[in-house]
Amino acid sequence: MTDRTRRLATFALALACTSHLSACTEWAPRTQPVPDVVTSDGDRQMRVTLQDGSTVSLSQVRLVADTLEGLSIRGTDTVPTRIAQDRIAGIEVKQAAPAATFTLVLGTAAVVVGGAALVVSQSMESFWPGP
Repeated sequence: MTDRTRRLATFALALACTSHLSACTEWAPRTQPVPDVVTSDGDRQMRVTLQDGSTVSLSQVRLVADTLEGLSIRGTDTVPTRIAQDRIAGIEVKQAAPAATFTLVLGTAAVVVGGAALVVSQSMESFWPGP
């Protein structure tokens, strides 16, 4: 594999990886009552803001009586967590961000095209040396 081919392959791989980046999601606030949010979005990751202003990220959320239950995400660990509804000030749900995804893919494509143009221009110089 030539150096030029290796560079182009690296750029192509970078472009393909952009669809898996976490920058392509955003937190969307929900204004519905807690039971409605859990019913419609319980399988998504949620960020719960408590009355004291602290936040807790939860996955696998469900509502049991008047308590929100889920797995609290702390770094790479998950801890079973229960939060009473009266302690909840707000809920946000992680969802896809199409505008961020488009911008990220467009920017990566520009880098790939620019890199390819640079590789081609360098190879043209070696083919047709200047004066």
